[in-house]
Amino acid sequence: MSAFRPLLSFRYGIFDLDGTLIDSVADTDNVYQELLKPLGITDSLDKTLASALTSTRLVDRLRDTFARHGTPISLAAAEELRAEYQRRFLARDYPLCAGAGELLNALHASGMKLFGSSAASDAIVWKRLVHGGLGHLFKLAYGSVATPKGQRHLDIFAETVGEEPNDFAAQAFLCGDTDMDMKMAKDAGLYAIGVEGTMSASALLAAGADRVVRSLTVLLADTE
Repeated sequence: MSAFRPLLSFRYGIFDLDGTLIDSVADTDNVYQELLKPLGITDSLDKTLASALTSTRLVDRLRDTFARHGTPISLAAAEELRAEYQRRFLARDYPLCAGAGELLNALHASGMKLFGSSAASDAIVWKRLVHGGLGHLFKLAYGSVATPKGQRHLDIFAETVGEEPNDFAAQAFLCGDTDMDMKMAKDAGLYAIGVEGTMSASALLAAGADRVVRSLTVLLADTE
């Protein structure tokens, strides 16, 4: 864990979306079960898998689930189910997490450049941001269709503001709700802020979080 840094000491802020800014994770299991029930499959999607909507983890989970039920499916069939899952998830609207709008507006007003990095599709990213009235606050927000969430997102953000990746990382934090977010931040040299909910504080700290907060309202207090 790094030494505490005030939020306004950063020039750049990177935010995950689902489970961090958008209160959608609790509903992902409902979408998943609705998808599988007509196929005669019963399974539940845990919160950490729900945060990886476009990753191979969800495809692997689908294939494992069908295999356990004695009806193995191909990789192509699992990819189609994942795409249908995303379509259903996209069709739903969700509220912002507590403090999200206020925090982003405060950071934007301070002059901080904001970025979004999500494992969901580009369409989901922009629908969520527009629906939440947040789109205009972001310098750039990326989903994971053409470019999967990871280091390449961070490189693109750095290029956008004319910074070398290492210089960008030294001036940026990444705020997310999963171990994947914390690992992404730490691997790139960013300050990692974990938000409890999808995962426990201990799990986020074990994954490399420099700071863990109960909600974004705690971070909002840093801007006052």
